[in-house]
Amino acid sequence: PTDSFDQARIVFRTPGPNVAAFGDSRVNDGILRTGDIANFAMPGDSLATVLGKLEAWLAKNPDGKAIVGVPPQQFSQARIHANQEKLLTDFLSDEDPWLHTLRPNYRRYLISYIRTVIDDPGLLVRVPRETSQTADTPMTFADLSADQRRTQAEIRSQHHTPVPGFQNTTLASALRDRLQALSDAGAELCLVTMPVSKAYQAAVASEPSFAGARTLVSDIADEMGVPYADLWSDYPDDVFANADHLAPEGAIRATRDLLQSCFGMTSMTTSQSMSRP
Repeated sequence: PTDSFDQARIVFRTPGPNVAAFGDSRVNDGILRTGDIANFAMPGDSLATVLGKLEAWLAKNPDGKAIVGVPPQQFSQARIHANQEKLLTDFLSDEDPWLHTLRPNYRRYLISYIRTVIDDPGLLVRVPRETSQTADTPMTFADLSADQRRTQAEIRSQHHTPVPGFQNTTLASALRDRLQALSDAGAELCLVTMPVSKAYQAAVASEPSFAGARTLVSDIADEMGVPYADLWSDYPDDVFANADHLAPEGAIRATRDLLQSCFGMTSMTTSQSMSRP
């Protein structure tokens, strides 16, 4: 399979790097897949899914080192209530179902496709639009105008706001308890907040729950005595693809920074063992 989900499944059950990253789309886009590090993050992964992958990988790799992305967005309404049990089971399964469209990871896209076609049947006969970049296409988030950057950041951040009282949710308790159990068992963990653009930071500056979520992760790391790398405000806008996801250049920088700050690794293999989705 060439789909990124199945690529990750293959790498997951194959002996590979001793360092692995787990998280959602920010980790998926922001940490390279190289000879030094595997990346099992997928867009939309909830915190429960992230922890499930992490626990399963450490059970197979007890001497492994794990980077765990825990962004404020994981405490938003959509993420807290996401039920991804079947998706996680599919990812961890050693079996390859014969009908891929019925698997949880693909069924959601199939349903979305069917709904889109119902709304606009002409999609089936229209010539696809040209999607290749041109000289006029912005290459990074910084290439957008200030108004465009602000608007995009405000729209995206509205869907990411942590729910009121997220610190006292069962999700926050499970995060603390499950990470502590792994640490007590000898796992080498590094908790991470991935960077966001200056426009995104400005958009959420008046919402204290974003800073509160970072404080929660920092406190958990302190309690366990493990590193916490907070890259939230560290990078300029020209290394971002959009308001809160790094472009490839930014991913190179973030990967190097995290390997150094988390595990003291000062070099990184440049060749990639698995392409970025």
